[in-house]
This record gives sequence, structure tokens and C-alpha cells, in this order.
Amino acid sequence: MQIVPGRDPQQWASFNTRFRLLLSPLISTLCFIVVVLGSIYGMKKMIEPQFPELGLPIAALIAFIVQRLNGVSVHFSTRMLAAAFIPRCEKRNLQNQRVAGIDITVGILCLLLTVGICTVDFIANREGNHEAVERMTARPEEKRVDTAPYDQVTALATQARNAERAAEDRERQAWNTRVDAEINRETRRLESRRKHLSGIPDRWAKNEARGIDNKLAGLEIRRRDRKAEFIPKTSNLAEKEKALADIAARQSSLLLGQHMQVTDANARAFGDYQERKESRKGGMFLIYIAAMFLWHICHGIRQYRALKFDEKHPDGESPLIAIFKTIGNGFENALWTIRARIYDWLPEDEIKDATKAAIFSDLHTDVCQAVLTYISQHDGINEMAIYITMKARGFDIADVRHSLRVLKTANLCHENSGLWTADKVQACIIGTSFS
Repeated sequence: MQIVPGRDPQQWASFNTRFRLLLSPLISTLCFIVVVLGSIYGMKKMIEPQFPELGLPIAALIAFIVQRLNGVSVHFSTRMLAAAFIPRCEKRNLQNQRVAGIDITVGILCLLLTVGICTVDFIANREGNHEAVERMTARPEEKRVDTAPYDQVTALATQARNAERAAEDRERQAWNTRVDAEINRETRRLESRRKHLSGIPDRWAKNEARGIDNKLAGLEIRRRDRKAEFIPKTSNLAEKEKALADIAARQSSLLLGQHMQVTDANARAFGDYQERKESRKGGMFLIYIAAMFLWHICHGIRQYRALKFDEKHPDGESPLIAIFKTIGNGFENALWTIRARIYDWLPEDEIKDATKAAIFSDLHTDVCQAVLTYISQHDGINEMAIYITMKARGFDIADVRHSLRVLKTANLCHENSGLWTADKVQACIIGTSFS
């Protein structure tokens, strides 16, 4: 579509060069795509309960339609904002562009509509953004204290203590063995003596035997007391026990400090994780807002240029819409051909795109000229009045009806609920005079 400036062509070209990026349709299209993408996920979360299988396609369609409607609001709201930067004296001299009170009213309403759409998108995307951020942000791995080194040191000290205990047990066993050997030797000696005395009948032998029995009875007590007198000479279990207790205490202190450091590190990592999630939640919507804002700026620059230089915008439409219209007209023409045949036995009406050569000859008949002249002189005449008047003038009713059909087919007359109106400009083209 060729846009021509209504004034200051050189400044208009300079303006285009200065703001060529913002005036580029590609930038506006990219902003629109980002805005649509920002709406899709939130729309999906809204309609997912009703359409779990078709959530994303329907959400994309709804988001596209909503933002296309929003594009209309952006057009009029930016036109209102651009008009605020144009001096009043320049707005009065505009010929191709117009700015009136209705533009301000529509612009304010459209701006409020855009704000409403952004608010709905924010509410709809908030839950969706939270879920997306949860999946996108990696949760920090919780650190744990490695107790293996501490356990290894404690295990070595325990092994040393156990080895010292085993050495003491061996030394104790050797002492007990010596004590048992001495007590057993003394026991055998005393029992041998008592056995020898049992064969002697003298009185003194009885006293000695009684003394031997007393000694034998005291040997077990002596055995127990001698074993209790054990003192280790080559091993020192108490020292190893004390060393083990010291090592265990020191390792517990170090392990506790390590636990505190790891706990603090986990707390800081989780706090950073929460901050990253919050920043990303806001950042995703900020991208949407930035695209929406840039979209408004691009449209605003175009509207400002149109008002500033009083641009001439030729009438035009989207090529895609024109293609669909052409296809539609093709189908319509085919259907009108069939409809024209049906009109032979239906009440009169226009026959579009099916004009026959005989119609042009019928236009110049007396009855057709009389009907067209009468309708032209009586704009909005009732159909029954046409029949009555033409019947009074001597024309046949069937000829009058055929004339009305011919006039409507040639688009010289138009009828609305029985009220007929003639197109005087077209009537002049075929040479009809009105008296």
C-alpha cells in the first residue's frame, strides 16, 4: 500500500529514515507474536480442565483472536496519544487525516480495553508462569556432610584401643596362669602331705592335717587375691582409652562444625533458588509487557507520522482478504446463475452478475421508461402505488412487473420492503429523461 505525504515530503522521508526500525512492519509483527505467545500458556491453564486433549491448540486460537482484537484497540488508542503531540493549529489544517472528539473518546475506551486484556493475561499467566519456572529452574542439590574421614579417624583410634586391650588381656592371662600354677603346685604339695599324714595315728599328725585343711581352704582366696593384684607392665589400656575419648570428642566437634557449615550453605542455596524463581516469574511477564509496550510505540510512531505529515492512505485491504473475496465472488456468481432461472417464477428482485443482452433492449421499452421515470420522480414510492398508477396509464400489470425486474437487474432501481428508489445517475447514462 503506497502512502503519500500530504505535506513536507522531504521531512517525511527524513522521518522515515530516522525511525525506520519502529516503522518496520516486521518489528510490529514480532511484537505481536511475542504477545500472543505470552497469552497462550495462561489461556491453556484456563481451558485445560474443559479441554484436556485440545488445550494448547484452542489456547493458541483464543490468544490469537484476543490479540487481533487488541490490535484494533492499539490502533485507536495510539492515534489518540499521537494526536496529543500534534499542535492544535496543525490539526486544524489537516485535509487527509481527521482528529475529532470521537477519536479521543474511542482512544480512551480502547486504551482501557488494552489495559483490561493485559490484566487478564497477567492473571491467566501467573499460575502458568509459576509452573513453567518450577520446571525451568533447577532445584539445588542438598549438600550432606561426609562423615567417612571422621569415622576413619575414630575407627583407627578404636582399633588402637582394642589392640591395647588385647595386649593387656594377654598379659593378664599370663599373670593368671602363673598364679594358677603357683596355687595348684601348693595345693598338690599340701594334699600330698595330708595324704601322707592320714596313715600316721599320732596326735600331732591330726593337728598338722587340720592345719593343711585350713591352708587348702585359704588357697582359693589367695588365688583370687593374687589375680586381683595384676598390674600391667607392658600395656597401657587406660592411656589408649583416654586417647580414644579425646579423638572422639575432637572429631565430634569438627563434625558439628562441618554440619553447621553445610546447613548454612544449603540455606543460602535454597534462598538463591527462591530468588531466581521469583526473578524469573516476574521476568517472563516483563517480556510480555515489553513487547506490548513496543507494539504501542510502533503504532504510535505511524499514527504520529500520519497526522504530522497529513498522509494520504489509499483505500486498500489485505491481499489475503481479497483472495478470499475473489473466491467467494466466484461461488456467488455460480449461485446467481441458478438463482436467475428461479427468478422467472419468483417475485421480482435483482439478478446480480447474470445480465442478459435482452435486458438492455427491454430498458428502452415504453413501459420500462415510464416505470423508471415515475419512480425517479417519486423517491421511496410504494410498490402497490406503482401498479395502480401504471394500470391507470394503460400498461399491463405483467409488463410492469417485468419492467421492475429488468430495472433491478440493471441496478437502475432498488427496492426495500416494497419502497422503490431509482438511481438517477445510472438512469442518465442510458439516456432516460425526467420531466
